[in-house]
Amino acid sequence: MGDMFADVIPSAWIKQVLNYVRQFSEADFLFMTKNPKRYLELYQHIPENAILGATIETTNDEIIQTDKVSNAPLPSLRYDAMKTLDWKRKIVSIEPILDFELKTFTKWIEDINPFLVYIGYDNYYHKLRNHIKTNN
Repeated sequence: MGDMFADVIPSAWIKQVLNYVRQFSEADFLFMTKNPKRYLELYQHIPENAILGATIETTNDEIIQTDKVSNAPLPSLRYDAMKTLDWKRKIVSIEPILDFELKTFTKWIEDINPFLVYIGYDNYYHKLRNHIKTNN
């Protein structure tokens, strides 16, 4: 598995893929990343038939840093990028669900305004933290 929008992937390579996708305007292409700031960097090259998605598994940046769940950008940075992204078809994937604060996560989803939210669990059964905190 890999992330085409990871920082280590040259922009020229991504542009080649996006140009290819543009040739098939009758089809929709779903892009998922844990690095949605690249969408902002490449915005002018993304064709209209692209659906842009990001994985945001927690509102707690500390989990990603201390548990070493992934080398992805912090969830708060992914949220900021997706919130900023002006695109009509956005998706948020919450997988695996990690410890999060419900009101904050709800606000993040509302701010991003995706047309679809996918909620997964722990596909690889890593027994990750998966509590929901509610601050009433």
